Amino acid sequence: MPEMLTASQAAEMLGVDKRTILRFARDGKLRSYRTPGGQHRFRRVDVERLASGDDARPGASLVQAKHEEVQLLKLEAERRRAKRELDRIEAEDREAAEKARSVDHERKESELWTRASREAEAEFQARARQRCENIEAHARGVCEDMPCDAPSEVKTEALRRAREALIQLGDDYWDSGAFDPDPVLTAWDAAAKVYQQWRKREERQAAERARRQEIEGLIKEAPGWLPWECRSILHPTEWEIRAKREARAAIAALPTDCSLDDVRLEAQQAVQRVAEEYRRKEAEILQRKEAARQIVEGARTQAQADEVKRHDRAARTSADARIAQSKAQSQADRLLSHVRQLIDEACREDVDLELDPWERHERSERIKKQLRPKFVEAFLRGELDEDVALELIEEAVDREI
Repeated sequence: MPEMLTASQAAEMLGVDKRTILRFARDGKLRSYRTPGGQHRFRRVDVERLASGDDARPGASLVQAKHEEVQLLKLEAERRRAKRELDRIEAEDREAAEKARSVDHERKESELWTRASREAEAEFQARARQRCENIEAHARGVCEDMPCDAPSEVKTEALRRAREALIQLGDDYWDSGAFDPDPVLTAWDAAAKVYQQWRKREERQAAERARRQEIEGLIKEAPGWLPWECRSILHPTEWEIRAKREARAAIAALPTDCSLDDVRLEAQQAVQRVAEEYRRKEAEILQRKEAARQIVEGARTQAQADEVKRHDRAARTSADARIAQSKAQSQADRLLSHVRQLIDEACREDVDLELDPWERHERSERIKKQLRPKFVEAFLRGELDEDVALELIEEAVDREI
């Protein structure tokens, strides 16, 4: 038993209230100790001494009697609790034993059911394997006798159909072993349908390929129905390309079940329309060429007439220019004829000038040679009159002598 008691335990030993114990501790009648948490603790010897009346506390015998009564009640309560706990443990033991017996019974039944299920499942799996082996053997045996030129996907489909037909006979059919109807015939019928469909599809595709080849031949032949003027040997012309395109479009518009004669007729009509368009455009081109030729011819005639007029005008202009040139030269020569006269007058007036006739002539010719081109050009432009020209001559003579 612990040496230290709580306030509740001390109150229970003394048969008093907990607040009375705390008051005893506060008044010093019962020594107490404090825990780090601030709780009161009492030594058992101190509590027992107080309960025995060693402290000469009034009413100690009453406390002792109450204490003994409380102890008896506690013992009775402990006995009852122990009896209830014992009854509970016995009931739990009985329930556990019953549950163990039930679990054991269920386990044995489960083992029996599992063993039976495994045996049934094994038997079912064996029958299923046997059925699958029989179905696979009959299906493959039938498909091996089918045409060998069929593609792999057709063979695979035929094998699948044969398996499905054999499976539809049912499990009872294969388990009985009677095999009525014959599984070989059943598988053969299912696979034969696949091969017949494949044959029909191949024949239809072959017919379609032949038809397409004939149609392509007609389209290639279409440019030959055009006039020879719009065809070429080296490279296809625009009209040949259009003939092919129009023929192809006309054939595409026809129903798929029409005859080849109708296809040819429709292609020829389409090419005929292209040829008519070519003739119409050629006629328009010829008309435009004729109109252009007439325009060019008129322009050529007009150009010739303009050339004649221009030539006449140039001739007249050249004649006028020559006349004006002649007049200007004559006028310049007439004015320059005064140069020698002016030189002679200057020599007579200035006695210091001793120029012989030859020197006078040379100077006169030099002045004429300098002034004549300028005078002719100025007279042609109308920029010089005779008075100014005479003044220029006099200045030139003065500079020379």
